[in-house]
Amino acid sequence: MPLPYHAGKSRLAKPITKILLDLYKENPNINEYAEPFCGMLRVGLELMKQDYSNDRVKKFYFSDVNKNVIALFKGFKRGWLPKPEPITQEQWVKYKKTNRASAQKSFYGFSLGFSGQFMTGSKPNKLHNTVKYMKTRRELFRKILPLFKRKKTHVELKNVNDLDFKNTIIYCDPPYFNSAWRSRAGGWNKEKENEFWNTVYNWLEPTKNNIVLVSNGEIPEQLENLNVNTIFKKSMVSPGNWRESGKAKHRNEYLFKISRK
Repeated sequence: MPLPYHAGKSRLAKPITKILLDLYKENPNINEYAEPFCGMLRVGLELMKQDYSNDRVKKFYFSDVNKNVIALFKGFKRGWLPKPEPITQEQWVKYKKTNRASAQKSFYGFSLGFSGQFMTGSKPNKLHNTVKYMKTRRELFRKILPLFKRKKTHVELKNVNDLDFKNTIIYCDPPYFNSAWRSRAGGWNKEKENEFWNTVYNWLEPTKNNIVLVSNGEIPEQLENLNVNTIFKKSMVSPGNWRESGKAKHRNEYLFKISRK
């Protein structure tokens, strides 16, 4: 997605998508895709692009509890494109004061917030708050609109624990275990994490014929009913200006394939 988004998967979208495509080849009876923590759709969008010509995936299902993310994608479903106009300080303050979500507000909020975080900062990011930036993003959105307007692309505001699937590859990128600082509302905790793993266990009921993949920054603690198999690992430089003994600080990114014990 051509918008900044904190803790997105922009640098990992291609290798993760390759893994997804290989799994579809190996499992011909699985023909749907779901992303319950869709965020800014770095992985899902890459998969939709690569699937566009061969139509291997019969349904794309994207959901999140972030209403501002979902408002943006529902706008795309309607054929909406953002106004290529910089925002005034008065408009910025007005948006920050209201809880109402809209596609245009989401566009401004993620484009002009600090480090891809929605509507952060007392003023909009002046480097992005230009006609040139807005027009460039609008044209990038225009190119991906056909992917969203297809009948097989579905977008919903849903909690992960309210979802169920069959014959689906389910890719999850939840707040990172033990370091869920990216969840600014503070809603992700140990209880929510346990609920998530219970949901994963239910998705893996054999008759449902699902595959569950989970991204995270560390290997989860031993799970009572589930096996965690690391299928991808990459060391990456942490964002920002983190330094440790004069050297760039690195972090690991994992992709796990989950199965029942």
